[in-house]
Amino acid sequence: MNYIGSKWSLLPFIQNLLDAKQLNGGVFCDLFSGTTAVGQFAKRLGFQVVSNDWQYYSYVLGKAFLGCNQYPTFELLLKAYPQISERQVQIQPPLPSFSGDKEYNLRLPLLKVVDWLNSLSGIDTGFVFNNYCYGGTKDSEHSRNYFSDENGRSCDAIRQTLETWKVAELVNEDEYYLLLAALLDALDSVANTASVYGAFLKHLKTTARKPLKLKTPVIIPGDKPHKVFCSDANQLIPQLDCDVLYLDPPYNRRQYATNYHLLETVALGDNPELKGKTGLRPYEHQRSRYCLKLEVERAFTDLVSHARARHIILSYNDEGFLSPKEIERIFGMRGRVETHRLTYRRFRADKNRDNRNYAPNQNVYEFLFYVRVENEAELAA
Repeated sequence: MNYIGSKWSLLPFIQNLLDAKQLNGGVFCDLFSGTTAVGQFAKRLGFQVVSNDWQYYSYVLGKAFLGCNQYPTFELLLKAYPQISERQVQIQPPLPSFSGDKEYNLRLPLLKVVDWLNSLSGIDTGFVFNNYCYGGTKDSEHSRNYFSDENGRSCDAIRQTLETWKVAELVNEDEYYLLLAALLDALDSVANTASVYGAFLKHLKTTARKPLKLKTPVIIPGDKPHKVFCSDANQLIPQLDCDVLYLDPPYNRRQYATNYHLLETVALGDNPELKGKTGLRPYEHQRSRYCLKLEVERAFTDLVSHARARHIILSYNDEGFLSPKEIERIFGMRGRVETHRLTYRRFRADKNRDNRNYAPNQNVYEFLFYVRVENEAELAA
C-alpha cells in the first residue's frame, strides 16, 4: 500500500537498535501503526504486539495481519456456499502448489474464497461507484475519477458481500477482517491518484485501468494474543504497559484522515455525507494534534510523560514540526537519550519524470530516538 511515512525501509535500522539493546521479547506497542509494517515486523520477531491507530482502515489491517495467527477455515461459509468449495484455484509460486503439502491445505479455503470474491459481477448501486467513479458522478455537481467504473462496481460488490456474510454470521471476526484488508490493499493498487486521496487524476493512469483483484493475504503464524485498538494515542497510552514502545506520529500538517479518507469509508462501509470536489468524509473527530504546529509539542510531551514502557523508540523526520533538540529535551524527562540519524528518501507522490525538475537534494534525514526509561527499564533488566 502506498503510504506517507511507511517504515518498511526503516525496519533494518529498527532491528539493529533492538539487537543492540538486547530487546528480543515481551510486549511491543506500535502506537501509530499505519499500515502495521512495524507491528508485523515485531510479530515475526516473537513479540506480543499491541497495535493502535486512529484510522479505522489501519485497525482493519491490524486485525487481519496481527490478530490472525493461523489461516481461517471458513467452515460456516463453505457449508452455506458449497460452490466455493468446488472452485479450482491455481496457486502461484513461491506458495506450495501440490495438495499433499500441509501449507497448501491450510491456505486452500482462503484461496478459494478470494477467488470467489474476484469472480463477482460489479454492481451499479454501491457507494464507491456512485460517489468516486466518473460513471456514477458525471451528472452530479462534483464529478470524480478515483477509480475506473469497472473497479468501483467490483469494489462495491465485494464490500457488500463481506457485510452480508458478517451480518449472517457466516464468517468470524478473523475471516471478515482478513478479507476486508485484502480489499483495501487491492483497491489502493488501482486508485487513480498520485498516491494519496487528497486529489484524483483527470485521466485514468495505466495502473488504474487494471481490474481490481484481491490477492490472498499471507498469515504470520503465532500463538500470542496480539491486541489491536482504534483510539487517540494520548488517551490510550496511560492504559498500556509494554516493554518496547514504538512511536511514529505524523510529523507535519498532512492529516491522514484527509489523505486516506476513501480507504476509511470503504473500511467502515458506511455512507457518509461527502463534501467538496474530492468527496471528503467528516473527519473533525480524527484531526491529529501532531499535525498542528501549535499543539504538537504539548501533545508529544503528554504522550511521553504518561508512557508506561521500559524502552521507547521514536522515528521522526528532520522536516517535522519538532526539532531533534526539542525531542531530546522531552525524551530526557524519562531517561538518557540516544539519537541516530539515518539518510532517508523524501516522500513524493509521483515518480521521476524526464520533463520535471526536482530539488537536487531528494534525501532527508530520519531520526531514531531511543530512551531506556529510568525506573521502568529496571523492571525488564
